[in-house]
Order: sequence, then C-alpha cells, then structure tokens
Amino acid sequence: MTTNKKPQTNGVDNEDKIADAIGKTPVLAGAISIESFVAEPGLIKQTMGPVMMAMGEMGGEITPRARKIHTAFVNAGLKCELSDRIQEILWNKFLFICATGGVCSVTRASLGEVLGFEATRELYVSVMKEVAAVARAKEINLAADLVSRTLAQADGMNKATKPSMLRDLERGKRLEINALNGAVSRFGSQLSVPTPVNDFIYASLKLQDPKAGGSTRGSGIG
Repeated sequence: MTTNKKPQTNGVDNEDKIADAIGKTPVLAGAISIESFVAEPGLIKQTMGPVMMAMGEMGGEITPRARKIHTAFVNAGLKCELSDRIQEILWNKFLFICATGGVCSVTRASLGEVLGFEATRELYVSVMKEVAAVARAKEINLAADLVSRTLAQADGMNKATKPSMLRDLERGKRLEINALNGAVSRFGSQLSVPTPVNDFIYASLKLQDPKAGGSTRGSGIG
C-alpha cells in the first residue's frame, strides 16, 4: 500500500519522540546541513555547499560510544563534528529552517525574494526571534547574536533557493508544518511564550496540508 505521509525529518524533538518509544539510553542526536532536492525519482541534486554533520549525546557528554561512531563516520569520508552542545546545534538549525521553510512556503517565494522585500524580511526575522525565545524558555543555550548571524547566513545564500517545504507544497505533497512552525506554536503555548507569527504560518500552511492527503483533526496549536 502506498501512502502520501510526509516523514517529519527536520523537527527539533525527534530524539525525544524516539526516546519515549525505546528509552533514552540508545539515543544519539544528530543534525545534517545540506541543500539538495529530488530532481526526479532516483536522482538527488545537491545545490549548495558541503555536507555538514554534527552528532552527540543528548546530555552533552562525550562518551566512548559517541567517539566510536564519530570515528566510523570520519573514516567513511564524512565531515562530522562530535559535539558536547548538540542541543544548541539542533535548535540553531531549527531556527533557520522554521524561518526559511515557513516564510518561503507561506509566501510561495524564493529565499532571495523573501529577504529582498522589507515586509517579508521582517516576517523572517520575527519567526527566528520567536524560535529563539521558545528555545531559551526551554533552557537551550543559544548565542545572543544567533538571529543576526543566521540572517547574514541567509543573505549569503543562493537567491533562488527554495526550501523543501515549499517544493513539497508546489508538488502537492505532505508538509512538515507540524514538526516546524507548528512545533514552535505548541512549545510556545506550553511555555507561555507568544508565537503569533509561527501561529499564523502554521494555520495558513496546515490549511493546505489536507489537500495533499493529510488531516487537520487533532493538529491544533495548543
């Protein structure tokens, strides 16, 4: 049987969900940064930069098993960092993806178009500020200048860049909205941190998700 269910690959709480199912002990966290897309069945195109990978124990320890796995990755030719701050790295990536995926998708515009127009640029920054506020409420140690550094990083990217969520939207596929801006809204509600911009993006894109075979039932922000 085939399904149009969208895997939630970019969420910041995937490790927690896995730990709930199998226990915390076996779980290592990881983050990969790469700009790529499925050009056609069986063909992946990488459009920007080297593949960067980070991994580490959820509690920040550098353990023998983590070193062993890291060595295996490096010996295989992968550029991989073994980190004692993997939670921060996960949230750094999450902040960027929520802004890029969310704003580009809700506006149906490329990254360059979003950042080149004052109103949507402000929207992009607002998403990042809300994600940062939620992270700090969860006691994640983000750098004070993370939003400005991430904005500068985005400004330096290919102007034609389209995030995967926008590509999925254009192709009528399921969206990762629950795991991205929807998660920010959910965390914000739990922690009493206002997230109005992420709430708006979630509601707007969740409306489109059922058209690709999803459902709005049971997917409220709170």
